Amino acid sequence: MPSYEIERLYEILLMRYKGLSYLRPEAALNADINHLMYKGKTREEAILYLYRQGTRDETEPQIIELREKIDTLTLHFSKGEISEETYLRAVKKLEEEINKLQGEAPKLISRPSIQESEVVSEETPLYEAPSSLWYLVPLLFSIIGGLIGYIAVKDEDEDMALGLLMFGIFMFFVDIFVVWLFYTWLLSLYGI
Repeated sequence: MPSYEIERLYEILLMRYKGLSYLRPEAALNADINHLMYKGKTREEAILYLYRQGTRDETEPQIIELREKIDTLTLHFSKGEISEETYLRAVKKLEEEINKLQGEAPKLISRPSIQESEVVSEETPLYEAPSSLWYLVPLLFSIIGGLIGYIAVKDEDEDMALGLLMFGIFMFFVDIFVVWLFYTWLLSLYGI
């Protein structure tokens, strides 16, 4: 099947997932595709399988609600608002409920469950921070580079984005000072 047809099916699936009122429909669809790929299917086969799957059981809204609760807990845990122990207990309980519902409805595709070994430990960061190489953009392009860096990084690291913007503003004034020095040097060189 041509790739443009696979992408069309993907868009149709995304519309279905939006209709199922997922908290983040694209993330849920990609998780289901990745889960099928983990089981040995190619991306195209996974999309076709999900497209052909068609109707969902009446337990689907309950499962969606439970997955949204897991997403909310993960967000609270990543912000440090709940402890790791509370997070693990709550997620384990919710996943047991999802597994029980899926046992009643075997047609549903489950997302991979979080195992205790997969939970983020204190040594590993909760997300991968943007590279420090972003500081080269405002270094080279001053205030415009600062704005570009801010826009590119603000969703991942708000503090770094602000730092890039401030560094861009700082480099703007440094550039003005360097141009002024060069101009006065030229004036003194030619005796004007």
